[in-house]
Amino acid sequence: MKRYMKKSFSMIALIILLMQTLALGALNNLPSVNAEGRIVTLVGNLQDELGGSGEWDPADKSTQMQLQENEKYVLTGTLPAGNYEYKIAINGSWDENYGVNGERNGSNYQLSLDKETEITFIYDDTTHRVTILRELLDSEKPRIVGDLQPKLNAGSEWSPSESTAIMQDEDRDNIYTYTALVPKGKHEFKIVLGTDWSAPAYPENNFVLNVVKDAVITFFYNHDTKAVYTDYDPGLPDGNVQGDKLFHNTWDLAYRSPFGAVKAGESVKLRLQAKKGDLTEARVEVKNYQTGNTISANMEYAGWLELDGSQVEFWEATIKPEDKGVYGYKFIARDGDAQKEYGEDAYEGGKGVASDGNAAFFQLTVYDSAYKTPDWMKEAVVYQIFPDRFYNGNKKNDTAKMNARGEEPIEHRDWNQLPDNPREADSDGYDGDGIWSNDFFGGDIAGIQMKLDYIQSLGVNTLYLNPIAHAASNHKYDATDFKAIDPMFGTPEEFKAFTKELKKRKMNLILDGVFNHVGDDSIYFDRYGKYETVGAYEYWSAVYDLVNKGVDEEAAKKQVAAKFVSEGQVFSPYGFHNWFNIENRKVDGVYQYQAWWGFDSLPEIKSVPGDAVDYLSELNNKEFANYIMYEKDSVAKTWLDRGASGWRLDVANEVDTEFWREFRKELKTGKKDEPLILGEIWDDASQYFLGDLYDSVMNYRFRDALINYLKNGNAEGAENQLNAVYEDYPKEAFYALMNLMGSHDTPRAAFILGNGTDSFERAEQDKNYQHQLGIERLKLAAILQMGYAGAPTIYYGDEAGVTGSKDPDDRRTYPWGNENLELIKHYKTIGDVRTTYHDLFSYGDLNHLYAKGDVLAFSRSDKKNVAVILTNRGNEDKRVELDVDDIVINGIKFTDQLDKKYKAASKDGKLVVTIPAMSGRMLVSDKGQNLKRPEEVKQLTAVEGNHSVSLTWKGGAKNYAVYMTTVEGAFYKKVAETEDKNITIDGLENGRKYYFAVITIDKNGNRSEKTKLETAAIPHVKLIGNNYKIDHVSALENGKIDLSKPQVVTASIFVKGETVSEQMEGLKAKLEVKQPGSSNWISYPSVYIGQEEEANVFQAQFLPLAEGTYEYRFAFSSDLGRNWVTSEVQSVNFTKGEDIGVPAELVLLEQPLQESGQVNLSWNLEGANNPYMTAIVRDGEMIAQLFDMSKQSYRDGNVVNGKTYNYEVHVYNQSGQMVKSNGVTVTPDRIMVQVTFKLNAPDYTPQGATITIPGSKNSWNTGAWAMTRGGAVTSDYEYTIEALEGEELTYKYVKNGTWDQEGLADHTPANPNDDDVSYYGYGAPGTDLSITVTNQGGNKMVVHDKILRWIDLPVVVTSHTDGQAVSSDSITLKGNAIKAGILTINGERVAINSDMSFSHQITLKSGENNIVLHIEPSEENKSAIFKNDGGAIGKATKTLELTIVKK
Repeated sequence: MKRYMKKSFSMIALIILLMQTLALGALNNLPSVNAEGRIVTLVGNLQDELGGSGEWDPADKSTQMQLQENEKYVLTGTLPAGNYEYKIAINGSWDENYGVNGERNGSNYQLSLDKETEITFIYDDTTHRVTILRELLDSEKPRIVGDLQPKLNAGSEWSPSESTAIMQDEDRDNIYTYTALVPKGKHEFKIVLGTDWSAPAYPENNFVLNVVKDAVITFFYNHDTKAVYTDYDPGLPDGNVQGDKLFHNTWDLAYRSPFGAVKAGESVKLRLQAKKGDLTEARVEVKNYQTGNTISANMEYAGWLELDGSQVEFWEATIKPEDKGVYGYKFIARDGDAQKEYGEDAYEGGKGVASDGNAAFFQLTVYDSAYKTPDWMKEAVVYQIFPDRFYNGNKKNDTAKMNARGEEPIEHRDWNQLPDNPREADSDGYDGDGIWSNDFFGGDIAGIQMKLDYIQSLGVNTLYLNPIAHAASNHKYDATDFKAIDPMFGTPEEFKAFTKELKKRKMNLILDGVFNHVGDDSIYFDRYGKYETVGAYEYWSAVYDLVNKGVDEEAAKKQVAAKFVSEGQVFSPYGFHNWFNIENRKVDGVYQYQAWWGFDSLPEIKSVPGDAVDYLSELNNKEFANYIMYEKDSVAKTWLDRGASGWRLDVANEVDTEFWREFRKELKTGKKDEPLILGEIWDDASQYFLGDLYDSVMNYRFRDALINYLKNGNAEGAENQLNAVYEDYPKEAFYALMNLMGSHDTPRAAFILGNGTDSFERAEQDKNYQHQLGIERLKLAAILQMGYAGAPTIYYGDEAGVTGSKDPDDRRTYPWGNENLELIKHYKTIGDVRTTYHDLFSYGDLNHLYAKGDVLAFSRSDKKNVAVILTNRGNEDKRVELDVDDIVINGIKFTDQLDKKYKAASKDGKLVVTIPAMSGRMLVSDKGQNLKRPEEVKQLTAVEGNHSVSLTWKGGAKNYAVYMTTVEGAFYKKVAETEDKNITIDGLENGRKYYFAVITIDKNGNRSEKTKLETAAIPHVKLIGNNYKIDHVSALENGKIDLSKPQVVTASIFVKGETVSEQMEGLKAKLEVKQPGSSNWISYPSVYIGQEEEANVFQAQFLPLAEGTYEYRFAFSSDLGRNWVTSEVQSVNFTKGEDIGVPAELVLLEQPLQESGQVNLSWNLEGANNPYMTAIVRDGEMIAQLFDMSKQSYRDGNVVNGKTYNYEVHVYNQSGQMVKSNGVTVTPDRIMVQVTFKLNAPDYTPQGATITIPGSKNSWNTGAWAMTRGGAVTSDYEYTIEALEGEELTYKYVKNGTWDQEGLADHTPANPNDDDVSYYGYGAPGTDLSITVTNQGGNKMVVHDKILRWIDLPVVVTSHTDGQAVSSDSITLKGNAIKAGILTINGERVAINSDMSFSHQITLKSGENNIVLHIEPSEENKSAIFKNDGGAIGKATKTLELTIVKK
């Protein structure tokens, strides 16, 4: 009976949705795209074989492909045997090209032929994919084999040899089809490429096809991808969620509104798109990573429409996150029992991807509504200065110190020399002393002050200085004394004069705060015994010396303290000597201590237990916290008092966030010019922008996006990267970001943009580096920086043409007297534009307008001005048409502020602009123009009619346009224009929601903002008076309770002129039941089952559980439930069922574990006696009914942390007799979760290798978290830790404790078909794995990871071993290598297959045969994938030698 119940209810739902499907119509189609006008060329090392004059030439007409009627491009030719690589180039250049899987700038396609073959290449300009047509023999052609063969008259079941359902490739695109009438029912089949089961068969698991009613169906088999699919669309749920039709876009207001980060307590509407009729329900899971709370919100059906030629439906939910935090959300889509999840893909924000489970979460940042950042930072143009390298304004302080670190000498270098680089100590011409960071050039504070006129001429109003506190090194990140200025930079008096001058000029000053570590040569640590104050190292080394001689540690401390005091030293009241972790363990004569990333010059402040927070933290060291921030003369406050405007916090993510939370509370004054708090964060900083931590960060995400665009021509990718940042951050933070192109921690912008690779120590050593190209691209970067939202930041000397590879080459001196004057002029020009339109660029709205190939464009707008910023990084002029309809009205004139002769004007909602090659424009609306849109219409109202809606409004315009949609607030389409102030829209479907909007149109075609109808209009026939009659409501018979017998109720309704022969359009029905002792009506779904003369007949059912009198009635609505008419109330009485004894003697409900975001119930039945149903009761309300009595557990995921819940389990027998369990009370809360990492490594991983997991939780220690191997011959490893629910862990895997053997993992295991960078051998900072600790049940979580390749093994030979002896004349060498790599064996190019395998035949001579394999990334991927990271490229480049002995 249990099965009958489930089937009945699901069939009702199916029929209801079928009725909706049949009742609804479509909106207009969108226009199709015309493929003509494009030149498509097949390029590669096969061009000369196909008649070309050379290879890899995108302009060679010999291999241009021809456009066919089906809008696909075709080229046919004959190729000799061999290995080939190729891709597609568009319009005769490399600016737009496509590789494997249709990816722009993707890897080369590969083709191996063992004999001369005629090949047809087919290119689809929609998917950008290439397919190769190879005719199959008749005996190899795909055929349908399965249980439906007899029903297709195609042979016996599951018989390949008898199948006559042979598929054909009619249009020669490698997609084979077969069309047939398929009867109703569930069918399973495979596609077999031959006449027996030895032939390939697809898919791996049988294809299951549920046909609701007889239908003509086309079966498809893609011979390239091996995909099997059909065109069958039942038009209603069929028990299968079509994951490829699910869609959500975080950047589109139709799917998520409002855009971006939201204030706590603000409502957010989320929508999921699906194929029309595909889903029976959907919900969204929303998780607050900070609190661990998870909420599951049911989504409501929100309508359907036709979009891009397909009918789609929408489900929506409105959530209102009350607590600040970084949230994640994903969608659960169901069709009956079938389920798919939809979440974020491998890219940040935007579109997602469907999966069977464990979908990644989309991000939603929720911040404190009171969050405010300094306005001066939003208005800032920043100039970063590395003080020693900018200008020497006081040569007297050049010799203010005798030593650098310890007893190391200071190396004084001439201004025109390059920074000393000890890595080059063994190189010819090296002129340094081999010591790191002790070289000084004389730059100082006085020098900066002398150059303020120059700095301000660039448009700069804010300085950011690298550390200026007293320190041993030239970089000053190794503080000797936080409170003192370094004597080589100046005196306190000079600094005071400097800040006074800044204030006079209304300039701001950001200082570098390094509070994670100090110098080992400092008053705090004093490793070298220099200072009066007792330092930690001198103290603990003396203590350990005594301990190691047998003295008790406490006694040793007393002796040491007495000794130091007697010698005239003093102990700091802040306890400097207790700030660090120093071990009683010597290496090379030095006691070991915790140091930043292992650099012994930088001892790290330790985290300790204490009262401030209940975990180890720097904040628990009260003396340290007082010294840094709490006290009036603390470090942070002292420098602000001296004239600084704010702090940039070094390695901010390596200090406890609670420390920074307190830091903010202490420094923020609430005044207008309050100090800035800016963190050094290299990736997503959302968690720091909730209102209680930072105001800003160094926006390296901006830098990455612009480099991606300017180097690779990937404007689309850059815009996506920028959109992700825009979406993640609150506006207060976004407009205060430090938008940089380089810093002291990165290679110079000109070097990277000039195709330089930082594997070279000096920029000049890189032969591929093109300095002038880098300069030209830097000009474009500057335009984008100055025009974009946020604070444009110039790294000193970039504007003068300074180049440089990685540190220390990126810290060259400013080239006074040798500047690139043209470049400086360019910076001054755009700086002047930023200054002239100060408010526009500081606060104006940002809209991304255009991103394609070489052109990137966005707009800035406020009430007074509109700016359009465009750049073209290509070698040809580009003419683009921008859609500015929502940005600016028609007829507005623009002038390019970089070329005042160039003008443009908006027309018909468009702005057409020509951008010269390798150039940009900063178009700003001319002054004195009225930018205001026409006045909006008022008092828009609607009257609903039969198949129509009549609209009226008030307004004073000449023309009006009426828009309509069936999904609230989105997808509006114009349906009419009128001069009147009223209109009737006819031909609408009854019982469907329509949303209308009206705009005014002036004589110039300018449109007002939409005035939207506040609620949906629903055309319908009113059920009033004598136009309807409800009749024949079933009279139920009194009886006994029997849970196996739901009570079926039918009723008919007659509506004049509407129900004559079929179901009335838009009519809804439901059964309402009032249970014994209740005053509330409970609704049950009803379904149309047929006609009774001229009346519609509906049916529904309910299941009585308790004895007593039940009242029931039928209700009908023609306006989607806004108004209901009901039948007369009837009643029925049920008594206790047959006494067959209680369903169980005892129901024992176990006390559930305290978990986060869920409650897992388990119970046991003692003395079970034919139990029939289990009910879960929470806080007195039944939340679930379970008819599977073998199930004795239940997960309630719709709970909130911190709230207490009471549960009972009620067990019923068929007669309705019930036994209650004991009650349990549980309060879900954030807890520790046992996280188990399960890793699958490549099978060639050495069995003796140790695999560890360095990450954020163990300070990226490559020796930490050693994994256990699952067995002697397995490649599976495991390690378990405990972590806090909601905690984000970032980590990697390494082999044998070194980054040189890093594991390159699959970053998106839920989507195994994506093109992961790990396939290419790329590993670098930023390619970390990341998880959010989630309780998957029982306070446990399992993480499944897979290593795709070890970074030290870019090529692996699997067929032979070094020194192997063979007797054959030749061998076939097999192995695998990085994807799309350049592989040679003994100098001969060898193709790497799409699965990264290779094979190569080698002829052997007698005796030893030396075989040399060389692998490296392709030139294209060095840029597109490796981002010209020399270190990463070096690891993916390898020469492997082995010897094979022929006996």
